[in-house]
Amino acid sequence: MIQGAQGLVADKKGRGAGGGDRPSRRKKPGGPESHVANALKTAYEDAVREEVPDEFLDLLGKLS
Repeated sequence: MIQGAQGLVADKKGRGAGGGDRPSRRKKPGGPESHVANALKTAYEDAVREEVPDEFLDLLGKLS
């Protein structure tokens, strides 16, 4: 490992931050974890679309 400006980076042998000689595994699209990723994405999108309650806006206004 080499410590650089961006943190730990792979050395010339191509090993990442985890070390070892095994090649890194990439997640396959549609793999067993994809339903979890889709559920998290949907929950995040729903939360972002929600209106901010007036009580929270009042509290934020008092902080300014």
